[in-house]
Amino acid sequence: MIRPLNKRAVRRRRALGRIALTVTLAVTAGIGTATATAAADAPAASADPVVVSPGARFVPRATLVLNAGETGFLTAQEGDDRLRWIDYATGATTVLDHRLPEPLTYDVDDFRFDRYPGDFGHGSDTVALYAASPSPHVTLQQRAGDGPTVTIPVPDGQTYVATYGDTVITRTGTEDAATGLHLLRLEDGEVRDRKLEGLPEGWHLSISSGDTRSVAVRAIKWEDTRMSQGWWVVDLATGSLKALSTHGERVWFDQDSVYHLGTPEQDAAQVYRRDDLDAEPTTLDLREVYAYDDVVVPFAGAFATVTPPNGGNNEYRGNTLTLRDTEGGWKSLLTVASPSVHRTPDGSLLVTGAEKDTDYGPLDWGYYLLTPAADGTVTRRRVADIEDREADPAGISLGSGILTTADDSKLFMPHTYVGAYRSTWLKTSGRPEELNSTVDGLVSGSESDCGGAEYGYCVTMFASGDGHHGREAAAYGASPCSTPTATSPGARG
Repeated sequence: MIRPLNKRAVRRRRALGRIALTVTLAVTAGIGTATATAAADAPAASADPVVVSPGARFVPRATLVLNAGETGFLTAQEGDDRLRWIDYATGATTVLDHRLPEPLTYDVDDFRFDRYPGDFGHGSDTVALYAASPSPHVTLQQRAGDGPTVTIPVPDGQTYVATYGDTVITRTGTEDAATGLHLLRLEDGEVRDRKLEGLPEGWHLSISSGDTRSVAVRAIKWEDTRMSQGWWVVDLATGSLKALSTHGERVWFDQDSVYHLGTPEQDAAQVYRRDDLDAEPTTLDLREVYAYDDVVVPFAGAFATVTPPNGGNNEYRGNTLTLRDTEGGWKSLLTVASPSVHRTPDGSLLVTGAEKDTDYGPLDWGYYLLTPAADGTVTRRRVADIEDREADPAGISLGSGILTTADDSKLFMPHTYVGAYRSTWLKTSGRPEELNSTVDGLVSGSESDCGGAEYGYCVTMFASGDGHHGREAAAYGASPCSTPTATSPGARG
């Protein structure tokens, strides 16, 4: 049985991030007409504009776990250029001095970041910070810089690939036609450069997974329309290579075992003893475990699996993280989880998710640590909260002191609904103040009039002056019109 997280006596107060809307009111003829502009972190104006708090986006703030170490982990999040080191035991967060070139942006429709921020190490408390100037080098520091640092220069003719533990991996040649991989380690005060012998030259070489002891190397070469590939396990301490089957899709590392998924058959895995890779592997039948594009990770003597979000099914937040065995048995580990699942050095799992699903409104999103016990139970502990992402306004109108926005809060199912209408009542005499707010009806996808996911969502709205708003695009089931004749009763005055 999973022992759930103890309920907090007081629920956390949601942090909605930066300011989303600034509204300037001009009171005329006792009615109150106004203009409204959407702004991010808008500067204070001489007229002291009213700042209206946004709602929380239906889709949780996207995060990346960049390095899961022994005592904590490194993470980056959507809308931010900072890197955070979070302690497992206390949840304490330390912001690194190192910043990303610009804040990360996340495409909700395509489930992807605009870019991956880079390699910052894997499998230990060592954080790797690569810099190209004044000459290429990697700085290895402990956690958030509270320990000793080591600088590993990248030799001429080599390019940085990744860091696992305290081993820096570089490449010679190009990414698509590498001539070799190198292991750089500090030994007796000097950097030792060891080239891996036995890998094909002129192939695309990549590190698919690994930890402080070993990494998996995948080699690919295309000839016309035919792809050739190879798999190797590399011992980082000695540089020795173990060739695996040329078939397969992925290599996983457990504490004592190496799993090669997809060989000898698609729904199977060959399992090697980590202390004796030359011993004959055993074969596991994973037909009861593996399905389609599920993320599958060895865990607690079985396999933790989660299905990625699927826009075709209007799934944009996550699915259940499940523990499955090869006999078909299963149990839930976390009700809603991101498909980004990370192994920690002690065999625990680090995942972002929520203990409770909701049909409407935001999820109570956070970082969770799942730890197996010797008796087969799994304990789940919430390590830290993840603040909600503020809703993105797609349309705005204001009249009679009532501000109405269409945003991606409450519900996001773009084949049907792209969010909700939100109304805020403002004081129209003296200095305007926010008096009350409500979440009104849902925003139909047909009410978006600028192309949808490809161009972004927008709803052209007009204040009617009587507490309603009009839209340029008609509601679902009505004929579209070019004038604001469609009205919504959600913003009654």
